[in-house]
Amino acid sequence: MISLVTVSALMLLGNPGLQDPARPPAQDPVVEQDTGDDETHRLNARVLTQLEGADAIEAQGRAAYDAAVAEREARIAEIEAEAARERAAYETRMAEYRAEVAAAEARQARWRDQVAACERGNRAACAGN
Repeated sequence: MISLVTVSALMLLGNPGLQDPARPPAQDPVVEQDTGDDETHRLNARVLTQLEGADAIEAQGRAAYDAAVAEREARIAEIEAEAARERAAYETRMAEYRAEVAAAEARQARWRDQVAACERGNRAACAGN
């Protein structure tokens, strides 16, 4: 005698004898079953288009960044060149000034020597005053 527990156990364990035979899915022989390939291809194409768009935006951003960096570096080079010209001009002016100061100090030293000679009684030194 087969008990209810035995029948339940057999059903749970998958006894093919107690299960309904597998029925093939009903298909119309004229209409093919949709495998989803068209939808997959459409979605893949959409994703690819979005990725290409993102790549294009990134490339534009990179180009703009590179252009800005190049412009900045060119501006820095201009500023440094202008600063170098200004330093050179300053150094030239300072050299001229130092030369003028040295000449003035030399003239003053000669005058002092002449005044000292005049004060010592050298009448020839007094004639130039």
